[in-house]
Amino acid sequence: MVKPMEDEIYIHYYPLPNGFNEAVLTCANGYTIIIDPRQSKDGIIRSYNHAMKHIRDHDFYKTDVQDIECEAHKKKGGTQCGQ
Repeated sequence: MVKPMEDEIYIHYYPLPNGFNEAVLTCANGYTIIIDPRQSKDGIIRSYNHAMKHIRDHDFYKTDVQDIECEAHKKKGGTQCGQ
């Protein structure tokens, strides 16, 4: 049985620097997702799903950001990790 998420998730739309579509911050009672609203509707949905995957996978308790991103993209059929 999968444990349901009990954290609160806040979503804000705010322009981010070039190259960033979303950001996730931890806060006292959950997470804040910041999404760049200048993306297309599909881009916003992809950004939301990407952020939620990091939350569901408990990535904020891991230490190596490169490994986290590599694993996330490998599962989507991306490049090999560690190369």
